[in-house]
Amino acid sequence: IVEWVGTWTDVHERKRAEEALSFLSDASRVLLATSDLQTTLERLAHLVVPRVADLCHIDLLDEATGELRRATEQHADPEKLVIMRELVRRYPPATNPLYASATAVRTGQTRLLNDLDDLYYLSLAVDDDHLSYIRAVAPRSYIAAPLVVRGRTLGALVVFQAESNRRYTEADASLIEELARRTALTVDHAHQLAAEQRARAVAESTSHAKSDFLAAMSHEIRIPLYSIVGYA
Repeated sequence: IVEWVGTWTDVHERKRAEEALSFLSDASRVLLATSDLQTTLERLAHLVVPRVADLCHIDLLDEATGELRRATEQHADPEKLVIMRELVRRYPPATNPLYASATAVRTGQTRLLNDLDDLYYLSLAVDDDHLSYIRAVAPRSYIAAPLVVRGRTLGALVVFQAESNRRYTEADASLIEELARRTALTVDHAHQLAAEQRARAVAESTSHAKSDFLAAMSHEIRIPLYSIVGYA
């Protein structure tokens, strides 16, 4: 019996490992498919739900303000997705340091938390309306992983289990951490491209301004020169 259980466990673990590799492979294709960051993150959230989560959201640090903002979210239940979006509209990530994404960004560490209950919901809520939204979504287990690249934290990727009543494991946390690492590379690359485009636009604007200035100066100089030449 022990031998049979051991064999079953080995097969089960191997199957989980194969599924994890397949998921990361699919995620990598999504992350490399387009240069538009918003589209990429939305497609990634659609991949995560429902394969490894009942709901998922990605929060990014605003480059100008340094505040967390919601980039995208996805829920297996369309009605719950509407509730999530209203929750974020009224209580955005930047306003609550206890949110899973805020904690991951602040600590720079991946966090796994199971058995979320009403006491947890109460600790997050700032008022009764907020509490009702959280209870409606009713997360039961979550993993929050920071998006870190080159020593910089760019945001957080958070996955939840809710209706399925599943609980995350350390193996799941490792998987989400690797997904967050790959996502961070994509976000960083998109930021670099945006910075290059802004720098190019500034350079082109400066070049146009210089050309306009020289043209105007040339015109202003020619007029008195013509008068001098005519007089001579």
